[in-house]
Amino acid sequence: MCLMCPLQMLTLNENQVGDAGVRALANACASGSLASITNIYLDLNDATQVGEKAMRDVAKARDIRVYV
Repeated sequence: MCLMCPLQMLTLNENQVGDAGVRALANACASGSLASITNIYLDLNDATQVGEKAMRDVAKARDIRVYV
């Protein structure tokens, strides 16, 4: 078990994450703050198509698989 491994997968399914939260996460990914992330799971949250698009756009640019 690696105690200092970088975060690669973030699972936030069913957490009532709305557009503001998804946009904040997208901004963090875009800025490089979450550079090691390869997969983000956001299924069954409260984000609308606006928030989902923001996340998908950043995910595409950063080669992150995102599930919304």
